[in-house]
Amino acid sequence: MNQLGTAASREAQILSRYLLGRTADRQTCELYEKATASFTRGTAARDERIATFAITHPWSLAPLDGALALVNPHSVLRQKLLIAAAILEACPAYYDAFLSQERSKAYLLTVMFVLIRAACRAVLGLLLLRYIR
Repeated sequence: MNQLGTAASREAQILSRYLLGRTADRQTCELYEKATASFTRGTAARDERIATFAITHPWSLAPLDGALALVNPHSVLRQKLLIAAAILEACPAYYDAFLSQERSKAYLLTVMFVLIRAACRAVLGLLLLRYIR
């Protein structure tokens, strides 16, 4: 099909790195490309600017994702993340990342840290949204 050099394939790589911490394979990128082929038609320019900023600046994905979850959960970026997550979860190569694992009670400290970090990122994302708009 298309080479991994297409914009949608690069986007799939960036989103999979954000979601799983590893890049997606060619088949997954192709599925993402098909799923998002007509996705952005009719979307607000502001939403597209936010999504484009996040993809071109991958460090901003977590803060913007957190902020948009609070103020605009149906934004283009969040929808693209949900599509990417659904495709990754359905692919046999990545299913293990979505299965529950046995955890110790001390893992609650990790969960608390992640929640605090997510709140800080959401605040940073709210500031970024003001900058991008």
